[in-house]
Amino acid sequence: MFLEEMIMFRNFTKAKIKNGEAVLGTFFSSNSADAAEVLGAAGLDFLVIDCEHGPGSPESIENCIRAAESRGMTPIVRITENTRTGILRYLDIGAQGILVPQIESAQQAGQVVQYAKYSPEGVRGVGITRASTWGLDGNDYARTANEETLVIVQCENSECLQEIDTVAKVPGLDLIFFGPYDMSQALGVSGQMQHPLMLDAEKRILSAAKNAGIAAGIFVKTVADARKARAEGWQLIAMGVDIATLGAVYKDYVVAFKKETP
Repeated sequence: MFLEEMIMFRNFTKAKIKNGEAVLGTFFSSNSADAAEVLGAAGLDFLVIDCEHGPGSPESIENCIRAAESRGMTPIVRITENTRTGILRYLDIGAQGILVPQIESAQQAGQVVQYAKYSPEGVRGVGITRASTWGLDGNDYARTANEETLVIVQCENSECLQEIDTVAKVPGLDLIFFGPYDMSQALGVSGQMQHPLMLDAEKRILSAAKNAGIAAGIFVKTVADARKARAEGWQLIAMGVDIATLGAVYKDYVVAFKKETP
């Protein structure tokens, strides 16, 4: 019994989302296992370990995944490319979710599902890997992985937005994540998060996800924005980026220190 509990993973973030709850996490670019562990100790539900814009590779983030697991925090990886190997390698080291950027169509979203799931739901390759505890859990790992892995695609371009209702209905997809900054570029309103075109895009993505019976996720910068997103129905809320937050906090410290005493 102890061995079974030790081997089989449970995706706590996915369980909360299925229960209708909102979860809070952050994008993670520091590539430090200590940083990952302290964020878990702080109470975050998940990390999006960013291998698209961050420096991470399967080799370098493996201990970050371990650190997240040690604190009951869900390690999600934003991968670099929508390919079979590009998805497989991150799942094999223990990612409990994948976030695939720049999806443009339902066909591409369907590929993500296929690459992320084992037969009969997909075509994920079978290997002796850390994710399956190096084969110690036998055939049960494939079933568990298909049930527990979070499959997320990112809608951040006009092509995806035009096809959002079809994308959201792709079988096996768990969540649509709204990428605001690239979307603002795609819509010709770069950086204007409150532009009517951006607000309309938000509504369309959230509505499409709800209508398809899946969850929606969004990036925010402040606690107030996170609360607002939760109230609107967004369930996976990523607040800030670890490195940027660290820099901003210490910059405030420096500014406050340098002020003359009144």
